[in-house]
Amino acid sequence: MKISVVMTTYNSEKNIEEQLQSLLSQTRKIDEVLIFDDQSKDTTSEIVKSFIDRNKLSGWVYTVNEKNLGWETNFMQGLAKGSGDLVFPCDHDDIWALDKVEFMENMMKDHPEAELLVANYEALYENGKKEILPVKTDKIYRKINLDEQILRVGYPGCTYCCRKELIDEAANYWRDRFPHDATLWRIGLLRGTVYATNRAVLTRRIYSQSASATLSNGIKSFTKRREWLDYAASVLTMLEEYADNEDCEDRSRAQQIISHNQAWIKERKKFFDSRNPWTGLKLLKSANLYPNQLKSYLVDWYAVYFKR
Repeated sequence: MKISVVMTTYNSEKNIEEQLQSLLSQTRKIDEVLIFDDQSKDTTSEIVKSFIDRNKLSGWVYTVNEKNLGWETNFMQGLAKGSGDLVFPCDHDDIWALDKVEFMENMMKDHPEAELLVANYEALYENGKKEILPVKTDKIYRKINLDEQILRVGYPGCTYCCRKELIDEAANYWRDRFPHDATLWRIGLLRGTVYATNRAVLTRRIYSQSASATLSNGIKSFTKRREWLDYAASVLTMLEEYADNEDCEDRSRAQQIISHNQAWIKERKKFFDSRNPWTGLKLLKSANLYPNQLKSYLVDWYAVYFKR
């Protein structure tokens, strides 16, 4: 099997060399490493070019985008350019276990039913604390089934190993500003081809000012939460189109779940726009669709009445 790794960079000078070294040191040599820089303003370009030249790396290609694309577009376009049978999304500041590629490739060889294999990771916080996330289980390999919370993404893209077929399928439905990992995850769930291993395959640095942390911290604000509802409605429209036209593991159930979520998002938008408490109370019957159920439902009330 041919292995591709796709990395995106933007002002990545602080930790990128350590990540590049972890790729170079893999027990299974990577056939193709594609690095797409989104107009960095620091020394990222010099560091990457020097690393490739110094180690005489064939199959490693560094490209600077003609204009800033944003991380979502940069990643999805980059993944589509990967030519491997298996494609690994790669963040610039992680540290991969030295046998990550070998381990995940062997898992994919042993399990042809998997189009997307996700894994645990070791979270490394700024204070030095470490923990294994996101799922603690004794099962080395398990299927992740579609459920009512189709908008929730259970694993970050840095843990993904994707068959090229899934990337090509998802790229046909991807829309501007959709995160690559969320798109692959949701399409994979509809197809019934998402599987997980409990092994931690990388160390992931967690920053208080990272994109994911910023989103998490800002999600209580009225504006951010209302913007997310528009995004969610767009995602559901995309998934509806996919479920209506492509292969799904259980088309009828997928369509029903998508419909339930569309009604829920529509009602939430109505609550945010009208501030009608009766509308908010009616949302209680859909509390199971919220990521943290009742707790997340109550945050809607907090955002509507206290964070405008």
